[in-house]
Amino acid sequence: MRQGGTRMNYQVNIQPIPDTRVISIRYTGQYKEIGDYFDLLFDLAKERVDGAPFALYYDESYNSEEADIEVCLPVSEEIGVVEPFHNKIIAGNDFATTIHKGSYKQLNAGYQAIEAYLNERELPIGIPSREIYLIGFHPSKNQIVEEFVTQIAIPLPRDEDEF
Repeated sequence: MRQGGTRMNYQVNIQPIPDTRVISIRYTGQYKEIGDYFDLLFDLAKERVDGAPFALYYDESYNSEEADIEVCLPVSEEIGVVEPFHNKIIAGNDFATTIHKGSYKQLNAGYQAIEAYLNERELPIGIPSREIYLIGFHPSKNQIVEEFVTQIAIPLPRDEDEF
């Protein structure tokens, strides 16, 4: 779960997210480095971008210095990339989701809303969590933080999954 933030009103829904073809890079580091990795992915994909960029978080708890993060950019076709970049299909699943509006510094409130929803239903908190940047983390450098829209998604267990 991410850290920091204020309470907002969050509606949590269960929704499927389909398999997604992406180019990606996985790294261990700080959350603030994500934008640099997205810039690299956008440069590689160019006109083949096919959806909102997103990041996968593989840690079970907040880790400000050594977070395990995979930065993903949906693409319309496989792209010729070399290490450390990858072409892959990110598996779809059913997710507990909510929408966060505003600064990424307050994302934790959205995670807390999903965690409370899952706890009430005695469902495990799955990983990797997913942040889909519906508005924000795009190549435009003239973005207004207060207008960012992020979908936070926590995977639900499949019958064969054990978190």
